[in-house]
Amino acid sequence: MDEAKITQAYEKTLQIPKDKPEKQIMICLVGTVGSGKTTVIKPLSRKLSLLRISTDEIRKLLKENGYRYNNVRKLAYVLAEKYISKGFSVAIDGNCNSEEA
Repeated sequence: MDEAKITQAYEKTLQIPKDKPEKQIMICLVGTVGSGKTTVIKPLSRKLSLLRISTDEIRKLLKENGYRYNNVRKLAYVLAEKYISKGFSVAIDGNCNSEEA
């Protein structure tokens, strides 16, 4: 799998906050499918100026390009690490407690 291609394609869709926070935070949700993780994190990430990384959207890109979902979490974490190192706060919109994230 060309992880770099998928990561770059998804990264183009990110809504990067205009301002970096004084104090960085990272939010990584835990919950079963359909429990409302996206419903909670979308408005929260806007209110707190968090960069939201959506595992659902990464999964969709993988599917559209003929890949399996095995590396969804890995790709999300690569992006999270990149933007954390640049000083942004990050929210991962997916189950961070599961191998299936």
